[in-house]
Amino acid sequence: LNQYEKAINYYTKALKTKGAIKSDSMYVELKLSKDFDIDSDYYIRKYEIKYERGIVYAKNSQHELAIEDLKEVITHNYEKANSLIW
Repeated sequence: LNQYEKAINYYTKALKTKGAIKSDSMYVELKLSKDFDIDSDYYIRKYEIKYERGIVYAKNSQHELAIEDLKEVITHNYEKANSLIW
């Protein structure tokens, strides 16, 4: 949709939530039998969010910020080839 600033703001907010986990470790949350699946129960690694934000930075001609995000993504070997291309 070419709404780069809006996307960057949402990715940045996502990085600040409890759903953005910092490492490759598994996240386990115990629930009682009465609990049910809710939309807020999703977790994603921070470097996956930074990968997406880095691409948006690049498309928005914010190259220094794109490089910063994508360098971190590369250190985690996530989407390494695509990150190097961007």
